[in-house]
Amino acid sequence: MDESQVSDLLQSIAISSGLSSPASAISQADRIIAFNVLERFKRYDHKSSEGLSAARRVLAVSIELLSRSSHSVCLGDANKIADTHGGSSTSSSSTMIDVTTPTKLYALGCIMDFVATRYYTDSLADIDRAALRQSVLAAAKQLIVTEPTSSDGRRIVASKIANVLANFAIRDFPQRWMTFASEVLASTHNGGLWNTADGEGVGTKICLECLSIIIENCTDSDFNSKVRYSSNALMFFSDLLLFSTELVHSHLSLSYTYIYMYMHFYRSPQQEEMMY
Repeated sequence: MDESQVSDLLQSIAISSGLSSPASAISQADRIIAFNVLERFKRYDHKSSEGLSAARRVLAVSIELLSRSSHSVCLGDANKIADTHGGSSTSSSSTMIDVTTPTKLYALGCIMDFVATRYYTDSLADIDRAALRQSVLAAAKQLIVTEPTSSDGRRIVASKIANVLANFAIRDFPQRWMTFASEVLASTHNGGLWNTADGEGVGTKICLECLSIIIENCTDSDFNSKVRYSSNALMFFSDLLLFSTELVHSHLSLSYTYIYMYMHFYRSPQQEEMMY
């Protein structure tokens, strides 16, 4: 996609997310057009080889959008997207709108769709899967060092990243992702995501939510009924138990530190006085 097409995509994300300024009026027709643009972009055949090629294109654009630290779009030019796709817009002025959070959520959603449908196709090599994991890990590290803002969406994006990483781990750990613990659960000083330096503890939130999803997946009755007789599943459970034992020793003190920091960050001044 060229920059003009990316701009169309960002405008559609802004309109679908309800982001607008008082000076710009977005009609129902604009919203329908924007929705159709976003749906067409991520639509591909989940089974054919042609579908895999289309999926790779979606994935490449999603990774590019995820890698950028911020996104903004001139929403007043929504006339452009309406004219391009056969509609009309009532927007009359140009206003720059920050669409970083909804754009990253949309990109992560496209990646999740790919993981659920085409992640284990014959034409996708292990090196491609590893590259995709690294792209999401890079986005997580970028999010950790991003300065919070008054309208911050870091925690929302962090939850989505945790979901994507957990789905990678469920499919790849430990045979295809032996470095999961060191790349995700280690401290940021050691190359991982566990970080309690900032007030929100976004990195630690990613780690804990990722573990929560993995454990819930393993204990889910529907999941267990499908894999009960699978030797690979039994191996996964065994590896997960060994990993959990190691995790207790390395992360228990860090967990207490995070809980204390979390309570202190969200406790009101009145509650602080009552504690003492």
